[in-house]
Amino acid sequence: MPPPAVLCYALQAVEIDFTPPFRRISMVSGLEEALNVKLPADLDSEEARLFLVELVSQPLVIGCC
Repeated sequence: MPPPAVLCYALQAVEIDFTPPFRRISMVSGLEEALNVKLPADLDSEEARLFLVELVSQPLVIGCC
């Protein structure tokens, strides 16, 4: 059995401006930009399912700190 996952993060104070107007983004294009990938056009396809299974099996690295 693999060891449990360890979540490491650093807390930093961040000021967020919630005054309108909010920037609207497409969910798909936002994910593509954040993950630096091109998602399959047909998300209902077997190709998309296999792509997403492979994508979530990789370590997620987010450059936020």
